[in-house]
Amino acid sequence: MAKDYYEILGVAKSASKEEIKDAYRKLALEWHPDRNKARDAEEKFKKISEAYAVLSDDQKKSQYDAYGSNDFSRMYSEEDIFRNADFEGIFKNMGFGGSFFGKEFGEAFGRMFSGMGNSGGEDLHFEAQVTLEEANSGGDKEIEIQRVGKCDECGGSGSLDGKKAICQTCRGSGQVKTIRSMGFSQFVTIGTCRNCQGLGKTNSNPCKKCKGNGGVKKSERLKVHIPRGAYQGLVLKIQGKGNYADEEEGDLFLILSIAKHKGFRRENGNIYSEIQVPFTTAALGGEIEIPTLHGNSKLEIPQGTQAGKTFQLEGKGSYDLRVRKTGDHIVRIEIEIPKSISRRQKELLEEFAKESKEHKGRGFFGKMF
Repeated sequence: MAKDYYEILGVAKSASKEEIKDAYRKLALEWHPDRNKARDAEEKFKKISEAYAVLSDDQKKSQYDAYGSNDFSRMYSEEDIFRNADFEGIFKNMGFGGSFFGKEFGEAFGRMFSGMGNSGGEDLHFEAQVTLEEANSGGDKEIEIQRVGKCDECGGSGSLDGKKAICQTCRGSGQVKTIRSMGFSQFVTIGTCRNCQGLGKTNSNPCKKCKGNGGVKKSERLKVHIPRGAYQGLVLKIQGKGNYADEEEGDLFLILSIAKHKGFRRENGNIYSEIQVPFTTAALGGEIEIPTLHGNSKLEIPQGTQAGKTFQLEGKGSYDLRVRKTGDHIVRIEIEIPKSISRRQKELLEEFAKESKEHKGRGFFGKMF
């Protein structure tokens, strides 16, 4: 079912980031299940949170605007939509700090979004550019990425002797709690322990290569499969090729970008191009060859073809993964006027102009000379 995120938040498509943030803040305060006891409050709260997660992210918003709700939902899972969305940060200016979600909102978010995301590892997003030909035909492509991989010195444990002690800062919980008083109210902030990075344990003999983190930065070449008919913004998920964190590998999300083609323009499955036709062929008619993604195709030019005329070559466009169909190639005719002509050619054109009752300085050929 199509979702109009702008309508859900009650903002215009041209709304600024601040307007989107303000709209979400007001609706979140109104519909949070711990404050609103209506039966549909939790579902309503999830919808407005999903809308904010998309519209507050430049990349997701751009893809949503470009492809619409249905195609966007195929590109992003629910987990991907909510990933990296800053729900807590928008309330800091209201004096609640992160505790507004930690104490009051935390329970509701736990009910609705539990199980989302990896327990360990850090997902990595990377833009991979492919040519129009590669997107049309698909196939394997080798790319190079920079990521944090498992340290081979300590096996990713961060400790040379493999021993770890319980963190004394968080007492093994991986989290620290801060209580802040405001008037008659107390607000609780729960955050990741900085001493152990949320692991709950510290290294007794930290690895020097990874400095106890268990992961090291490295360059890696990967062979990825580009599906036939790939389109701009298509997201490919590669498991276990994200950043190493919390003793687990995250996932790699490849966002495909179609490189600009020198002669073709792609819209969905259709390919558009222009071709120069000699003015004699346009006037007399004849056969020409049209370059397409499938090789050259012959096209019959009718006598008297005018500049700007378009012809459609059925099935000669690009394969579109979304509709699983090959589009057409639409070619626009431009008339090629010679920059120089021989004396004999000029005489013939002058005769043509005379017979057409045109005078020098007037008409199409008259303006040429």
